[in-house]
Amino acid sequence: MAGRLRPCPERDQLGRWRESIEHKTSIVRLISLDTATARVNAALQWHPSTRDSGRYAVADLPRLADRLESEAQNELYLFLGQAYRLGFRKLLIYPHRPRPPVTGRGPLAGRHAPRSRAWHARDAADDTARPT
Repeated sequence: MAGRLRPCPERDQLGRWRESIEHKTSIVRLISLDTATARVNAALQWHPSTRDSGRYAVADLPRLADRLESEAQNELYLFLGQAYRLGFRKLLIYPHRPRPPVTGRGPLAGRHAPRSRAWHARDAADDTARPT
C-alpha cells in the first residue's frame, strides 16, 4: 500500500503503525513459544513503541501478551481507518473474495442444468416420502 501513496505524513503514520503491529505480534508469538524472559525483554527494547520498560512488566508474560495483542489490535483499527480516509475503500480484510453475483447476462444466461444433474424440490420430496 505504501507504494500507492504519495509521500505525506499520513503515509509515514501508516508505516509506523504497520511496523508497530508487526513488532507487537512477533513478541506475542515469542511469549506463546515459552521464550525466556531475557529474550522477551530484549525484543521489547528493539522497537520504539515498546522501549518504555515501565509500561510493560516482563515478570507476568501472559498479561504482557494480552496487553500487546490488545495494543496491536487497536493500532490495526487505526491503520484501517486511516487507510480508508486516504481512499482505500475496497480493502480485502478477509482471506476470501466474495463470489460474483449471479446475473441474467452472459454466455450461460438462460441455460439450465440437464435433468440428470439438476436438483429439484419435487425429487427431494419424493425421496423423503418413500419408506426405507
